[in-house]
Amino acid sequence: MSTVPGIRRTLIITAALATTLALSGCSIIQSFMPAQRDGETGEVVAGGNADVFSIKVGDCINEDNPDAEEVSNVPAVPCTESHDYEVFHDFKIEGDTFPGAASIDEQGTTGCESEFQSFAGIAYADSALDYSFYYPTQASWDDGDRLISCIIMDPAGKITGTLAGAAR
Repeated sequence: MSTVPGIRRTLIITAALATTLALSGCSIIQSFMPAQRDGETGEVVAGGNADVFSIKVGDCINEDNPDAEEVSNVPAVPCTESHDYEVFHDFKIEGDTFPGAASIDEQGTTGCESEFQSFAGIAYADSALDYSFYYPTQASWDDGDRLISCIIMDPAGKITGTLAGAAR
C-alpha cells in the first residue's frame, strides 16, 4: 500500500486552493481599500473602493452588485484594466424639492443621451454601445445630492481602455 499518490493529490489540491485564495484574496482586499488617484491628474492609478459621490468623468468602474437599488460605493480601477463601465458625463439636477423617480429618469436619459455622441463619436441610436446612469435617491437628495453620472458600457463584455471616440 502506497500513500504517495494520496499525499501528492492532497498537495496538488492544497496548492490549487492556496493559489485560488491568493488570487481572489487580492480582489477581496482591493474591494475594501480606497481607489488611489494620481495627485496631479486625478486619474485612478490603483483599483479600490470609491464612494459613488466621488467618481468623476473618465473613471472606470466595475459592476459590484447589479441588483442593488441603491449604490454608495463602486469598485474603481485604472482604465487600462478590464472594467464594466466608464463615466462619460455628469450633470446636476436643479431644484430644492425631490422631483421624483420618473422625472429623474427622464432627465438622466435626456442628459446622458445628449452627450453620448460627443463622447463615443457616434449617435446612441446607431451605436452598439449602451449607457446607464447613477442618480440621486430621495435619501441622497435630502443630503444634497443632485448629480447624475452617465456611464457607458459595451453589452458584448468587459472594456479595456476608454470608449472615448470608439464610434461603434
